[in-house]
Amino acid sequence: MARVDRVTIKLRVSTEHPEVDSVTPEWPTADHQEREVYDMFGVVFHGHPDLRRILMPEDYEGYPQRRDFPVGGEPVIFTRDERKWLEEPHEPAGDAA
Repeated sequence: MARVDRVTIKLRVSTEHPEVDSVTPEWPTADHQEREVYDMFGVVFHGHPDLRRILMPEDYEGYPQRRDFPVGGEPVIFTRDERKWLEEPHEPAGDAA
């Protein structure tokens, strides 16, 4: 391969309805990139052949890279601390003022 062409596409979408047309019909290798953008930011790509989560669990609510996502996330419970964590009272994430 003597030459490699790279294409970068940047665009702005509405925060209320983040929707654009998919480029996978023209560039099939954009499949995973579009799925990742959907999974992290919630942008819907119309015409995408398999638009579903690729990094987060299917039942995950929200889009972690959006600015409106609550900071603080979910607590990580390690096995060695699980019993202690379950016995202590905790405030739900995002409710602390």
